[in-house]
Amino acid sequence: MRDFKEDSEHLIRAYLYQLLIKSHRLYTKINTQLNVKLLTNKYLLQFRHELERSIKDHSDVQYYSDFLGISRVYFNKICNDFLFQNCHSGH
Repeated sequence: MRDFKEDSEHLIRAYLYQLLIKSHRLYTKINTQLNVKLLTNKYLLQFRHELERSIKDHSDVQYYSDFLGISRVYFNKICNDFLFQNCHSGH
């Protein structure tokens, strides 16, 4: 029988590799689902483009909800439903 110390480095490497593979699969699954949701919601698409264009000038929720023509409450609901987080005021 081999000495445990001799194999331990290889076992640890194999377990870490397996953990990385499983983590990558989960990450890919979650991001794919999120990207599909983002691409199917017109408000989120418009918000994303406007955010990229004007983030330096506007960081408040009211500006973006006005730009989209929706209420802050509905904008917050969209953020919760699709992005899994609330939209927050800038300051």
